[in-house]
Amino acid sequence: MEGIVSRSRTNEPGNGVDYRDYGKRQNYVALMYAVDRGVSRLQDALKDPNQDGDSSDSVAEDTLIVFLSDNSGKISQAGNNTPLKVDKGSTHEGGIRVPMLMVWPGDLEAGTVFPHPVTALDFYPTFAALADASVPNGKKLDGKDVWADLRTGNNPHASDTLFWLRHHGGGNEVAIRNGDLKAYRKQCGKWQVFDVKEDVAETKDLAKENREFLMQLVSEGGDWSKSLVPPEWHDTAAGRASWVENEMPR
Repeated sequence: MEGIVSRSRTNEPGNGVDYRDYGKRQNYVALMYAVDRGVSRLQDALKDPNQDGDSSDSVAEDTLIVFLSDNSGKISQAGNNTPLKVDKGSTHEGGIRVPMLMVWPGDLEAGTVFPHPVTALDFYPTFAALADASVPNGKKLDGKDVWADLRTGNNPHASDTLFWLRHHGGGNEVAIRNGDLKAYRKQCGKWQVFDVKEDVAETKDLAKENREFLMQLVSEGGDWSKSLVPPEWHDTAAGRASWVENEMPR
């Protein structure tokens, strides 16, 4: 693991990371390295399925690999999401944006950067379309097929409003994005608006300059919240009780 873990401690913790807990940071980085190593082994297996040194049976160019994190870094566990604001569980960018890579040597050009939003909800309709699978008539999908846009560099959600909600006891942490502007509110605090393209750290509140836009997003968010079905599971019994008692997600 030489070269993977830095041997010097950082005095500036940056995005809330306390590098004085050096052992915790070592464990965090070691786990990331282990994931990278595992993905590399999967790719090697695709290039030489029989592991006989002959790559003539390679299926790598016929395989689409999609890799993404389910969460951003957890600051209390020595993660670092700089320059994004805060971390896992938040509807600030530090809790929404995660690394995602797509590899398909026979179809996608290497080194391409896609700067537009893609959500995990988009994968199902995208994979179904790539596999020429049919979606049952009348079945409404939350995501969309983004493959054509990925290849052309267009924004698949240019005209869409995207929503995120995190339940916190008697209130919610909410983000509503349309274009490059995102409305944000936690609990019963004030609504804020950020340009998450030019200001990824969400440092400048643009609510005053975008009052009508904000009112429209809040209205859309209210309608969206009413359309949600009750969660099938909660991580704790207390969480379920709080959800029911507070009639969430109001």
